Amino acid sequence: MPLHLEELIKKINESDDNQRINFIIADAFVGNILKVVEKFGINRAAFCTASFSFLALMLHFRKLVDAGDIGENGNPMKDEDNILLPPGMP
Repeated sequence: MPLHLEELIKKINESDDNQRINFIIADAFVGNILKVVEKFGINRAAFCTASFSFLALMLHFRKLVDAGDIGENGNPMKDEDNILLPPGMP
């Protein structure tokens, strides 16, 4: 997809109709889009369509792995019903 996106941006920005892409809003979990538009110097913003709790989990996943609560594959490492969230995790 990144190659097609680059080609589309070039096509639009180089067209004769004076329309240019100057801002992109992309789903936060499609990070390669934000990297592609960065090449063009286009302003960008990430938008998370998932719930806040899911976003917090994804941003702090490493803390749960480091605490030994879950494995690298996301499976629980402890035989408990509840996981105590590490300090600093919302």
